[in-house]
Formats: sequence, C-alpha cells, structure tokens
Amino acid sequence: DADILCLQEVDDMAALNAFEYGYLYRMVGNGYRQKFLVEGNDTRGIDVAVLMREETRDGERIEVLDIKSHAGMTYRELKSGAGILPPANPDEKLFKRDCLELDLRIGGEPLTLYVVHFKSMGPGRDGADGRDATMPIRMAEAQAVRQIVEQRFGAGNTARKRFAICGDFNDY
Repeated sequence: DADILCLQEVDDMAALNAFEYGYLYRMVGNGYRQKFLVEGNDTRGIDVAVLMREETRDGERIEVLDIKSHAGMTYRELKSGAGILPPANPDEKLFKRDCLELDLRIGGEPLTLYVVHFKSMGPGRDGADGRDATMPIRMAEAQAVRQIVEQRFGAGNTARKRFAICGDFNDY
C-alpha cells in the first residue's frame, strides 16, 4: 500500500496500466492516478516508471513539480573519477536505461526521486564473470547519478536535502 512505486523493466504505458488495474487495484482496492514513464536507452524497450497516488495514506497531497530524463547523458559529460574509463566513443549514452528525476512536493515538503535501472550483470565474457565484466558500466552509472545529485544540491551539501535514489542497481 505504498504511496509511490518506482518500477523497472516496464515495457510501455499499456503494460503499466495493465499492472495497475490487473494486479495492484485488485490487491489494494484503489489505484495510482499519477503515472510516469519516459522512453530510455534500452534496446529491448524496457524503461523505468513511477506510479503515485494523489495523496498519501495520511491525506497529504502529492504534487509533481518537474520530471527530467537523463537518458541522453554521455560519457563526455561525466566528470572523471573513481577510475572510470570512457568507452572508445565518449558520446556514447552513459545510462543503459535512464536516471529519471522527479521533483515532488508532499504535504508541502520537497522531495526529489532519482529512479534508475543500472546495467545487468549478464553472462561472463573473455574469462571474466558477468559481474566483473559489467562492473565498469555500473560504476559509471553510479558516478553519473552522484554527479547529477551534486550538481543539483551542491557537493557536500546533500545531507540536508530530501532526495532518494531508487531502483535496480543490479549488484549484490
């Protein structure tokens, strides 16, 4: 009975509606009127999405102020750090799906959500296991999320801000 659901591997809005009406509505007895899905970079067409109620269970209004996709961010835009090496093409899209940023106001208080779905661990290649082979991509995605948050709130200033990073980080 969550007020906000952050989802991954959503095919499209029709699938999101089917999930809500065919499963959630039957389970909890009411729906999620606010639905957000932005097409990301996954070649299979799976995206991140958010379902929200109009009010919390406590009766506080949930308002969406802004939505921003970071699917277009490239390795060129990533500040170097943490030993992350850019691919041969620095204009390659960094997020394998997206980092969807939502600015909300809940009961008059701001909250920013970052919804992610990092690169999967997949099968191993060239003698490395799947986790090790794909770790540099997940590390770059994590560094990019950090950069986005710090650009928004200021480096070293995030402890006093209301935000959450939600999603599938595809690691242990």
